[in-house]
Amino acid sequence: MAKGQQSNGYTTDHGRLTIVGAQTSNGALCFTPVLPGEREEDWLALLGGVRERIQPADRLEEEMVFNLTMALWQSRRLHRYEKAATHRQIEEASRDVFDDRDAIALLLARGVESVRVELGTMEKALGLIGAVAFAGDDESLSKEDGELVLQLAARLVLNGKSVEQAFSGLPEDSWTWSVVRENLSLLCEAASKSLPWLLKTLHAFVMEELSGLRRTLEDGVRSIETNYTLKDGEFERLVLYHARVQNRIAKWLSLLAQSKADRLGLTITQPLDSNGADGDGAFE
Repeated sequence: MAKGQQSNGYTTDHGRLTIVGAQTSNGALCFTPVLPGEREEDWLALLGGVRERIQPADRLEEEMVFNLTMALWQSRRLHRYEKAATHRQIEEASRDVFDDRDAIALLLARGVESVRVELGTMEKALGLIGAVAFAGDDESLSKEDGELVLQLAARLVLNGKSVEQAFSGLPEDSWTWSVVRENLSLLCEAASKSLPWLLKTLHAFVMEELSGLRRTLEDGVRSIETNYTLKDGEFERLVLYHARVQNRIAKWLSLLAQSKADRLGLTITQPLDSNGADGDGAFE
């Protein structure tokens, strides 16, 4: 650039983003409404919902609504950050105490309840596979249970095809074990396998799944319980940030309530109070 020539600023998207975030030292506390990774439509939905609920009467109340919404938005951001930071802490700590990295990743991604549900499904499947060989042809079972057996068989033999893709003419109701056996036999015939082979292989497959799910729950939950607390002062900082944001919410709600009361000629005898004139104090 020649001496004395003035820059007109960044001209690329990356440069503009750099300018926007130049003064952003902490994403939890900054006053840029939408940061990278967040969705503008979510911000606008929150702002619109708060505005609709409070019905600001003038520009001053509009500004108060914006600041209240900003505090609520920051609160959401803090909860997302806390979850991500806790997951990271657990993953790092689990390297020393948890042998199966895939299992802890599964638990963190899907949640404990989801893994427990799948464990229950596999336990039910184990009993159903045993019943294929011993239940009477006319003995009834639920459509859900019948489709579970067929789904596992298709997953094993046909590389994960759905029940609808693998089988045709399945009844909508009135399921019996003969329906299950007939369709399993057709599947075996198409794959040049025997029904005893299929049942034995299904049994081994479900047992392996059960073992992995139980290990995930037992070791994974233990790892989470041991390492869920954020370390290195991160937890204390989050508590402080949460208190500050909640204090801002209380402050702007109080100011809005006072503004509306003033317009209506009412008196608020016990207004909402915040600790700290700037709304940044921590709750007692």
